Amino acid sequence: MKEEFCLYPYHFASDFPNTIWIVTHECTTATKMAASAITVVSIICYMLTIAVYLYVKKLRNMIGKCLICTLFCICMSDLTFVLDDFNLLNGICSPAGYSLYFFDIAGGLWNSVFSYHMMKCLKFLRLKEPRYQFSIYSAFVWGTAAIPTGVIFLMNLAWEEDPHKFDLTPLVGFIECSVNKEKNIAWLYYHGPLLILSIFNMIMFVRIATHILTVKKELKKLTDREDETTTCMNFDSQTYLTFLRIFIMTGVTLNLNTISFLVRHNEIGQKVLTISDYFHFAFGAVIFLLVVLKRSTLLMIMDR
Repeated sequence: MKEEFCLYPYHFASDFPNTIWIVTHECTTATKMAASAITVVSIICYMLTIAVYLYVKKLRNMIGKCLICTLFCICMSDLTFVLDDFNLLNGICSPAGYSLYFFDIAGGLWNSVFSYHMMKCLKFLRLKEPRYQFSIYSAFVWGTAAIPTGVIFLMNLAWEEDPHKFDLTPLVGFIECSVNKEKNIAWLYYHGPLLILSIFNMIMFVRIATHILTVKKELKKLTDREDETTTCMNFDSQTYLTFLRIFIMTGVTLNLNTISFLVRHNEIGQKVLTISDYFHFAFGAVIFLLVVLKRSTLLMIMDR
């Protein structure tokens, strides 16, 4: 890996030793305590969740397919993180870094597709899904994610040997097996796109929640039973749990990563937001708990 170099080898020109480039690299990155262990558990939970959705036919609808693709992308990103943390990617660090970037962007896009499709389903109540809808979504997500991945590959290819361009280069594989996320230019190719997707997901979540609450209010107007109070309390409990599931699955929590980047130089802010980092380490377990270990899903598994 290139962080082992202090003396940059590409710029020994004919005027050596008058011109020598010395490049400062951060040689290590700090990994939070138990991060890898929690992430491994999370990866197992991703795989179990995907397996359940593939096993149960009723879950293999458009929403289920989008969720499977989202979890697959996040799982691949987490797997790359764990392998890099155990120094198992030294021979393929740069390809792994590009793959990690691709799956990060694709995961954000699948979250947005999930949010958009759920909102469309609630709004139009279509009983039959368009035949090629998933193929269209897939082409959009994988193709869109491939474009910025190709761009940063070309940027690295063209500029990695020029220290003058280091501040503009993603530097995939220089510090760790990922793009450099600490520079301000990272807003252009990493934090910015994910923030835009996260804002879109937040808007979709608000629209979905508003729609559900509106339907709930209309149902309450039509409900005239003796046990109306108890029924409403039960309905509220289920509704808020549904909100929590939608909030998690639509990827709104990606905002926490961006906030963490903004306060990375603030010691107090970093301590407060450490909980968000651990939340993302354990995200697979959270998803498994919310979407698999619920009564309706367990009944589908037993009836299979």
